Amino acid sequence: MAQEILEDIGGTLKFTAPVNTGAVAGSSVSCELFKPTSTTAYVTGTATQKNAITYLCSGVTDRDTVTVTSTSGMSVGDTYLWEDPDGWSQAVKIANLPGSNVVELESPLIADGDGGATLKGLDYEFDVSAANAADRNMNYRIEWSFTGKSAKFQTMFHVVRTLFDEPVTPAEAYRFAESNMAGAVVSWDAGRSIELATRASDKVRRELYASGVFPNLVGDPSAFKTAGLYALKHELAMLGMVPPGFDAGSYVATVNESLKSEIRQTLSSMTWIDKDNDGIVDNDETPGPYTIRVVRG
Repeated sequence: MAQEILEDIGGTLKFTAPVNTGAVAGSSVSCELFKPTSTTAYVTGTATQKNAITYLCSGVTDRDTVTVTSTSGMSVGDTYLWEDPDGWSQAVKIANLPGSNVVELESPLIADGDGGATLKGLDYEFDVSAANAADRNMNYRIEWSFTGKSAKFQTMFHVVRTLFDEPVTPAEAYRFAESNMAGAVVSWDAGRSIELATRASDKVRRELYASGVFPNLVGDPSAFKTAGLYALKHELAMLGMVPPGFDAGSYVATVNESLKSEIRQTLSSMTWIDKDNDGIVDNDETPGPYTIRVVRG
């Protein structure tokens, strides 16, 4: 999903390195930024590894919970490369940091972990200055090149006038799941709510893109809260959380169609969509008056 940074303000672009392509934690990462109509980079620089500390695992409670010698510098949502003494590795995301150097993982380890494993950061960031975000436009791209690893990746970003308000927050995701599937959320950690909210909001974004509308151009992003609810239902169903009495396949299809219908209805009732991205309400960007001809019999 393309990232957004503000025109004349800039922002931070983020990238999580895949672990199966030779891009490993600790690599030096060079970045090149390209404008939509150019093949020549207009900005070059070096990405910053969000957390360059190598953590040592001192104990494993189970595949979801481990203890490290220190959690200083760790944050919920960070992604690390777990390198096990037995020779296997995987990416792990931090779901919760309850204290006492305990780390709860968003997804379980693929095998029984061992003390002595290391965790190395996979998250990289590149700051775009206000001067380099002066031209509002869509479909900028950034290439992330991992020095000495024969690995290069591309992500997209938009320079926008305003940001799209996320339709689903982690608190809303938890509240909905707790109200409708209380038994399923007893063991939830913060990471699960954050991940669900992100996936649901991204699904709304994708539906807007599919409808031919850039999310940041809608006049009132808060109008998509109901669409966010349908997207959340879909994401929960994809995890097997389907209300009792419903066939899983039929339920997913119905919720997905309801989401599409809600998106269409919200767009058709939108008072303004800034189609030319100029920040001005033009006549062809707002609904016109309806005229009804009445004939007296």
